[in-house]
Amino acid sequence: TTLAIDMQRIDDEKDVSASELREKLKQYTTFVDSTLYPQLKKTVEAREQTEGEIQEYSELHNKLQVIIQSDVSKPIEAMVNLGHELVYCRAVADRSTVCVDIGKGFFVELTIQEAMPVIMERLMFLRDQVLKKRIEDANRVASHLESSLVIVEALSKHVKELEVQE
Repeated sequence: TTLAIDMQRIDDEKDVSASELREKLKQYTTFVDSTLYPQLKKTVEAREQTEGEIQEYSELHNKLQVIIQSDVSKPIEAMVNLGHELVYCRAVADRSTVCVDIGKGFFVELTIQEAMPVIMERLMFLRDQVLKKRIEDANRVASHLESSLVIVEALSKHVKELEVQE
């Protein structure tokens, strides 16, 4: 709104100096560079993190379906995450339970049959609420950035016009 008011003032007043416009241009450019671009990066990263989480839960759901349908007498090979991106390949003989991340750093040990609805509920929550909000946030910031860039371009054009006149 301040941007729009300033642009309206510039359009209404023909006696705005090139130095005033250069100062406004500098302020808006600084705002775009120091505020909007970092906000956009942050919201896009948050969206991508949520998309990654959704992918992991979908993969877990699919793997558990394979386990349910497989021969329970044979151990299965599984990649076990030990933390800090350290993964260990291991044969798992006991397939009766699985640990599921239920959010906020909490894990619950459940039977596979108990885990399936928990995973589906988490997937629905992530898709329908978290991802939806993250997409809206990223789109809102992108819209603000786009509007600000239009104003920066208009200010730059006005500055050039005034400099030619001087």
